[in-house]
Amino acid sequence: MPYCGEPMMGPDRWPSWDHIKPKSKRYKLTADNRAIVCSPCNKAKGSLSLHTFYNRLVRTGDRRAPHVERFMQYKLGQQDCLVSVVGPFRFRHQAQPGAAFTSR
Repeated sequence: MPYCGEPMMGPDRWPSWDHIKPKSKRYKLTADNRAIVCSPCNKAKGSLSLHTFYNRLVRTGDRRAPHVERFMQYKLGQQDCLVSVVGPFRFRHQAQPGAAFTSR
């Protein structure tokens, strides 16, 4: 549920382990570097780091971006701010405790 907010049930949404920092970059599957996500989200993220995946979602206006942002705040402890890339610009998002996210 961390990347899309959908329940992980049924034949097309089975849970799978995801490397937050990709295995292709020689990171191991440790407790700090794993997440349980649905298989479509794991496939969509592929070998990208979680930050790169988040930036891509923001850039394309994907509805999963707020879910990934909340997950990064929880898992990676980035409570103060997140940096995202939108087109040629970089923005700092100040995380507001208890702020509600809306989908586009």
